Amino acid sequence: MPSWRTHHAARIYSGEGTTEARDVGIIADQAKMRRDPQPVRAEDETIVELRLLTARRADLVHDRTRSYNRFRATLLEYFPALGAS
Repeated sequence: MPSWRTHHAARIYSGEGTTEARDVGIIADQAKMRRDPQPVRAEDETIVELRLLTARRADLVHDRTRSYNRFRATLLEYFPALGAS
């Protein structure tokens, strides 16, 4: 999940749209430029919160995909010609 920094940093990179590969590249590039890296401790409260947020995001993405697929299936029941395109 790209952070707000990645989102803003993405403006300086060429290309349109977003992909996981592009986001990973931007994050890696930004990490190389940082001068103040901090060690990450497993018991850190921030890590726990990030894990909860990423798990929640994964659930939301899954729900969105399921809703999209259900909607598409319903549309195809009523308008089968849509499946041809």
